[in-house]
Amino acid sequence: MQISKGTVVLFHYRIKDLDGKELESNFAEQAVAYLHGYNNMMPGVEKSLESMSKGDLLEAELEADETYGEIQADSEQRIPVKHLLSAEKNQNGKQE
Repeated sequence: MQISKGTVVLFHYRIKDLDGKELESNFAEQAVAYLHGYNNMMPGVEKSLESMSKGDLLEAELEADETYGEIQADSEQRIPVKHLLSAEKNQNGKQE
């Protein structure tokens, strides 16, 4: 079965920088799942997976506009500790 609109897709990924250094991987975890064709995934990933089948391997180089966009230096946000999942475990000055 090929991936097309309405297909539930599960996949593992490895993200590398342009020098080949691994930045992120989910191979030690559960696969990512999404419903294909409904803008639930980065456009470049969804486009790259279109028409692939179970077991196919993909290597793709995506431009910023096909993912989350260009880095914006002035877009830093502060998030109160109480909104973080591990807020109870990690507090300033506390050592485990």
